[in-house]
Amino acid sequence: MIENDVIRSTIPDPLHEPELYAAVLANQIHTCNSKCQGPAPPGQLCKKGFPRPYSQTTHYVENECRYVYRCLTEADSWVVPYHPAILLLWDAHINVQYITDKGFARYMTKYITKREPSHVFNIYENDSLEGTCYCATT
Repeated sequence: MIENDVIRSTIPDPLHEPELYAAVLANQIHTCNSKCQGPAPPGQLCKKGFPRPYSQTTHYVENECRYVYRCLTEADSWVVPYHPAILLLWDAHINVQYITDKGFARYMTKYITKREPSHVFNIYENDSLEGTCYCATT
């Protein structure tokens, strides 16, 4: 998969892949905000790892249990990894990455135990602006 560049993190050539180029610019460019505690001071990375370091290749980093993605230019350093076909179909932000066994276990544990945003819905009151609870009783 790596040899075939299945997951990319570079800005496509606008002449050869104009649709993908537009999709990457519209959906895959990281902008630091409060979620990533950025922007980071010069020379440092935000919580999400941006700007990414330059790299000629996508490769596995053994002691960090993660992959470093190809990053050739400053513009590439802000691109969130993506799968071209999925991005074109989805037409929205999507973060696709190679994972390791340890990385997969950590990711699944994080999201299985993640709390749902309780402030979005008020299930105890019938407030149409916050959500309605329809409970079945037996």
